[in-house]
Amino acid sequence: MSAYRTAIDDTTAAVDRRAGYFRNQIIVVVSIAALVAAAAFFWSVQALWAWLLLVPACGLFFHADSRLVNRWRSDVLRPWVARELDLVAWCQAIGANPVLPKETTGGMLATLPIAGDLVAEQKILASTRQAIAASCLAIHRAKTDVLLLDAIASGVIVAILLAALWLRRWTPLLGLTVLVLLPVVRAWITRRWQKQCEAAVAACRTEAGFNEEDYGRIRAGIR
Repeated sequence: MSAYRTAIDDTTAAVDRRAGYFRNQIIVVVSIAALVAAAAFFWSVQALWAWLLLVPACGLFFHADSRLVNRWRSDVLRPWVARELDLVAWCQAIGANPVLPKETTGGMLATLPIAGDLVAEQKILASTRQAIAASCLAIHRAKTDVLLLDAIASGVIVAILLAALWLRRWTPLLGLTVLVLLPVVRAWITRRWQKQCEAAVAACRTEAGFNEEDYGRIRAGIR
């Protein structure tokens, strides 16, 4: 099977799995909303706080979705680095596929490192592509790890608030002080992936065919 066909199949499968995640998220949100509505009907003030569960629940779904897209991105970039697939041509083919939802697919394609036109892309050698791919993957993996951190932090906040409500005491709220470490951990996550990226790019710079100008130009467009 050609790299183009494999990448198309991987994209279709990823879009289907993302749709499944979204359906599950809707089920969880509706279930929590139903619980809150029931609590309001029965005048249960404590149970009304169940709506707080929406924050960590949605955060975990966003993290799972981000991890899925990361795996898809890695699978697509692998043949691109090997120069078996041209992203410009492939993205045009995917974008024209009437079966795939354009908004979802377009958002995924926008995270790929696009070189410009097909001619410019085909001039980029494997060593430069490897450095670009390493940067792209590191940037998005750092964002995914931060999403997980935020989901965990929101879960801790909800647990503390519910404990304070249940015990009718303010002392559990002291646990919120741990959140001062959140910016520190976020910064550590970013630095960790940045160091891994810098090491990978440094190794690519020693290989034949590496082009600093192409790397810098395409790296600047990654989002």
